[in-house]
Amino acid sequence: MHQLRRFLPALAICLLATVVIAQKPIKVAVADYERASSAVFFFTQSAESLEVFGQVELTYGQPVWKAEHGRALEDSLPEARMRLGNNFFSTFDTSCVMQAGDVSLQPGLYYLALEREEEGELSLLFLDPVSIRAKKQNASQSSETTGGIALPLNWSTSEVEAKQLEIDFTPVGTGGKDVELSLRFGFYKMTAILTAQVEPETVQCSAAKYERASAGTFFYSQTESDFKVFGQYELTYGSPVWKKEYGSAVKIVLPETRLRLGNNFFASFDSSCPVLVGDETLAPGYYYLAMERGGEGEMFLVFLDPEPIRERKQNGNHSNGTTGGLRMKLDWTEASEIAERLKISFEPAGGENPAAWMSLRFGNLEMNGLLGPVLK
Repeated sequence: MHQLRRFLPALAICLLATVVIAQKPIKVAVADYERASSAVFFFTQSAESLEVFGQVELTYGQPVWKAEHGRALEDSLPEARMRLGNNFFSTFDTSCVMQAGDVSLQPGLYYLALEREEEGELSLLFLDPVSIRAKKQNASQSSETTGGIALPLNWSTSEVEAKQLEIDFTPVGTGGKDVELSLRFGFYKMTAILTAQVEPETVQCSAAKYERASAGTFFYSQTESDFKVFGQYELTYGSPVWKKEYGSAVKIVLPETRLRLGNNFFASFDSSCPVLVGDETLAPGYYYLAMERGGEGEMFLVFLDPEPIRERKQNGNHSNGTTGGLRMKLDWTEASEIAERLKISFEPAGGENPAAWMSLRFGNLEMNGLLGPVLK
């Protein structure tokens, strides 16, 4: 019966996709990889209350340093763009305005790249993800991106080698609004000062660094003479350690209660193609994620619009206070083996079906759902 439940929606998606893409053979590639995140949090706190005014999270892959990376930084042509990190685009998600001189970053999500300027200067580029998704570009095509907001970086060499890319936020000065953004890679260090544009004259500032995990899916066709990308999506999440009480929470929480997915920042889903979620279509874009307990014991993955969440200055701790969103029903069972940490992965649906099964394992819980891209 479980296989039949998998087969029927997969068949429906396959038939739809076949019409949309005119029977072009579509290949599905999946990958799991580690990411790193640095975050900064602006707030005021008293004995009675905690008020949040904004937060920033920068997430990136951590390539290992090689000597050719230094030559690329020093010898690249003026206005040459370079990838920052590895795997998916590095991202910068902010719920408050961040200022650096004349550079103003409004609340939202940005993809990141580096750019070599005239006279050897380097800038960190904040790119519009909407146009990049529309072009079906990925991070390996950073040099082909256009536009963006350039943040000049102060850069120098160091005698201490950073064996992999490290990005940090460090509070500086008084008032709690200024942070130093530093990028260290090999024998190079690049920095800039960012200032949070928040209301109180003085706030507290807390910085953190933590590991994230990602699962990605890539849809493409390839012949001897042609390579075409139809879309990709990436799911990024914190991977908490399993505790027995989590299983009880899933079973006994009240209907319509929402649960946090993962830990630290919101889990997120970024797609460059429309995705079928049950009977509805999820538009290309970036979404926060939560879990929801249904009225009859069902479990749902909820795709949330991040904009109102940023406006309310909510974070992953506030998942149960979120509203709206598109729900995806998950089949769930109790597994015989314990997954010590949260693990999310994608698996190609198989055959000619350009879709992927999402598997979510945590402790003795196993949940599955089908994500079918609408390709054209």
